[in-house]
Amino acid sequence: MVEHQEKRISLSGEDLRRLRVIQDFINKRISRTEAAEKLGLSLKQVTRLKNKVKLGDISKIAHGLVGKKSNNQTPFELKNKILTLYREKYEPCGFNFTHLTEKLIEVENLSISRETVRNWIRAEGLSDRRIKRGRKHRSRRERRARAGELLQLDTSPHDWFGIGKKQQLIVIVDDATTNILYARLFERDGSLPNLQALDYIFRKYGLPEAIYTDKASWFHYNEQGQRIQNTFKSMREDDGKDVETQIERALKKLGVGMIAAHSPQAKGRVERMNGILQDRLIPDFKLQKIKDIASGNNFLENVFLPKHNSQFQVKPASDESGFVPLANPKVLEEIMCLEFENKVMNDNTVRKANRYLIQLLPSEKRQSWVQAKVITRIKIDGTIVIRHAETNEVIPCKILDLKVPHEHKHDSRSMELRNGTF
Repeated sequence: MVEHQEKRISLSGEDLRRLRVIQDFINKRISRTEAAEKLGLSLKQVTRLKNKVKLGDISKIAHGLVGKKSNNQTPFELKNKILTLYREKYEPCGFNFTHLTEKLIEVENLSISRETVRNWIRAEGLSDRRIKRGRKHRSRRERRARAGELLQLDTSPHDWFGIGKKQQLIVIVDDATTNILYARLFERDGSLPNLQALDYIFRKYGLPEAIYTDKASWFHYNEQGQRIQNTFKSMREDDGKDVETQIERALKKLGVGMIAAHSPQAKGRVERMNGILQDRLIPDFKLQKIKDIASGNNFLENVFLPKHNSQFQVKPASDESGFVPLANPKVLEEIMCLEFENKVMNDNTVRKANRYLIQLLPSEKRQSWVQAKVITRIKIDGTIVIRHAETNEVIPCKILDLKVPHEHKHDSRSMELRNGTF
């Protein structure tokens, strides 16, 4: 005597949806093509399911592994190990799920998918980030076709080392490739740090077609009530006042365009990059126990940026470069600086309010410089050079007062300058 036992079938919500679609197809409420589209199956698969259901075999609707142990099930010990690593090592550093999975593979030698990691951690009631509010709808701007066609520059003020003090991370991103061409930490933001960043780009890559920036006062003249001008403009129409910033002046001389973004979203690639850097760089700093700017910049230049760019670089639409190589990089020394025109006072001094007071000294050709027009340049390495406007002669000088902030290491020449000699 053969004993028959009824086979029980457990269908999930998705299985029931599939069954309803097949029944609609059988009852001719929808076509085979419509059924295939709804189920994401081929026409042949839909026909096979229809035949099975008509024969009463609805078990074919359910996944073949229902009630069985998955062949890909990860060992229980591995799950516990990863959860322990996350709680004790990576969560305190602020790693998100994607970054965590990369570290598990690279550092811990644990091969696992991001989704598995995410599901395990969320099952413990944990999350990798705060829930973000909905954003306004904005249209996407297409990337530039060539590298060097447009560079996006921005500064991200943040407590990068978790020491209760903000540092300024100046970032320059290529619009066509998403490569981070420059990222460096400074104590302060302003004209000199940004001139230093651009000087680095020009020497290493050449001159880009244009730079995209925000409306900070060191980029664009923004006196209250005065409209920001995206094109180069040296004089105000109403009173003739010079409105060029130091950076506008330098880029104008080099023939590099400068565009003011009217919102953070307008320069979205570098804004998003700032968010990515906060997600990835801060945890790496914590993991490496980096607490100072010098060590942070060394890690950025030699470890973080090469790996990041090789991993996230986008191939540009065109292989041609938008950068124009410099025929003579030395010209940057007289351009990428703070430049002021002065009229020498009766005591042979030149001054700029809240910046400097400099005593001019006699030269071999001239004893007094009173009433002469001179050009004062404060270079990005901290040195000061004063030239006679008419003859371009370098004038010997002594620093009486200097209030220009220096965010970088100085050479011996600039150290002597700050001590009052030149």
